[in-house]
Amino acid sequence: MIPLYKFPRAGVDRERIREESFARQHIAKQGPEDFARQDFWPLMKRYLRQGKTYLDVQCGTGGWVIFLHDEGYRVEGVDPSRRVAQAISEYEPEIPVRVARPTELPYADGSVDGIVAIGALESLEGRVPWALNEWRRVLREDGTLFFQVPYASPLRRATYLPLKQIEYAVKTELGQKPVFSAYLFTPSELARLSRAAGFAIVELSPHELPDPDAHFGLYHDWPFLRGERPYRLNAVGRAVKNLCQSISPWVVSTGLFAIAKVLPRPEQR
Repeated sequence: MIPLYKFPRAGVDRERIREESFARQHIAKQGPEDFARQDFWPLMKRYLRQGKTYLDVQCGTGGWVIFLHDEGYRVEGVDPSRRVAQAISEYEPEIPVRVARPTELPYADGSVDGIVAIGALESLEGRVPWALNEWRRVLREDGTLFFQVPYASPLRRATYLPLKQIEYAVKTELGQKPVFSAYLFTPSELARLSRAAGFAIVELSPHELPDPDAHFGLYHDWPFLRGERPYRLNAVGRAVKNLCQSISPWVVSTGLFAIAKVLPRPEQR
């Protein structure tokens, strides 16, 4: 895992900002098509089963938990923010949502059929193995884990990450305090972490925003490639994206989407 750090102004309460941001981002602003258009949805749908129980971990404003509910799946959610959980419950009272950390789930051993963790692992500083072990604990022996994480792509490793290392060295030398932002993952490391927790990855694919003129990573990493709207690229940005994708989506994609199956415990093999 490659950690990324920010250097916020003194006194910034990141947890409060997260809660207020989520409270403003009501799911009603997004329709089912926004989730159905995600490039990993067809793959995910192949493994979902009607009648099974799925748990959306760190569900945020409820995008996936509500979408899956509307698609007819039995789904519940957990999020560490009480305000976020309350917002989902008010919008869709039929969906059970509990306040809990992704590393301490209020579920019995082997009580759910699948876990959905879209954008959850990367924020867990020093707790990624702990979270994966906890998810393994609550999954049934034939359970499935669906998860998406930021990708340390070859383009990022060759360009963006060396610059971030220089920024870290300079700013810490000047006395600025770094604050953990997120982890980036490589495919091999994701496979190793998963197997150590009792999972085997059965599907792995690069993930990017669905619109042809949009790209999360290029927009986030390089301000000079940004267009006029959020995550839209300008002409130079689109050229960079198209060139990299012509080589391989693995060169430039921002995320990794994985599906993992529970491995039999040693005594069961």
